[in-house]
Amino acid sequence: QAEAVWRELFVRRSPLSDACTGVLTTLDVLGLQDALANRDLPAIRQWYEGQDGAMFFDKAMRLSRLKYIITSFSPFFSPAQLAASLRPPNPLPPRHRAALELDALLEGDWGRVQSTLQAAGEPDTLRGLTRLLSRLAAALRPEYISSSTPHHFNYTADASPTRDSAGTRNTEGGGAAAPGSAPADGCEPWPEFDLCPEISPDAPLADGPPSPSQLLDAVLLPLCRWLGVPLLLRMGTRRGMNAALRMAGDGSGAAHLGAIACLCSRHSTTKFLLTVLDASQQHLAAVIASRFA
Repeated sequence: QAEAVWRELFVRRSPLSDACTGVLTTLDVLGLQDALANRDLPAIRQWYEGQDGAMFFDKAMRLSRLKYIITSFSPFFSPAQLAASLRPPNPLPPRHRAALELDALLEGDWGRVQSTLQAAGEPDTLRGLTRLLSRLAAALRPEYISSSTPHHFNYTADASPTRDSAGTRNTEGGGAAAPGSAPADGCEPWPEFDLCPEISPDAPLADGPPSPSQLLDAVLLPLCRWLGVPLLLRMGTRRGMNAALRMAGDGSGAAHLGAIACLCSRHSTTKFLLTVLDASQQHLAAVIASRFA
């Protein structure tokens, strides 16, 4: 497979795409100019085979000027990922940190959520979900919580005021843990089900799962405040654009960026990180960020 990619993209064609030039830049910085000039894939492989793993990692970190790497753990992706998320290496390797990725929740993949809850031994309810998230947070000590959102995702602010915006739940005064650490014993429980009285925390999710707005207000944003970490939203995902390609068939669409402005306004003590897949929306995203910096 690698030989086919090398032959088609680096030998038969000029490697002009961003992806190809990134490979060339990396190999050049590593000192493989002669192998590149000769388009010699076996020589590149031989060089890599001769590298010590730990020393190569340190070299790559030094050349890329990185202090540490954050690895995303996706417990709702597969049983193997769930097991790895609940029992990660302890401690994590040096210069490695963790993030908790929860794509299935805001994308509304409740079948996958329910099967994950069952595998984790938790009830198929919103309360069971919060217990699983608490276990994952304690195991991973994440630097941030992450989720992609569909291109049609929107956040509605017509619910009752949040504790965050009402000023009675300010994590800057010691209620939250430091980023990357577990909350202290006795810390205030984080699920805020009372903010969405129309949903029952003990009702089966199959009977009517919460909307993305309800899930954010009652579970995800309180979780971020409890842990003292940001929420990263990767907006504009369009799953299954070409279903025949399975995971490779995902695409992008224009996101409703008014949703992030509403979230920032409504949850003023929560820190948000944002990426958008549509290049034409980069300027609008920058403008919104400047208004809430």
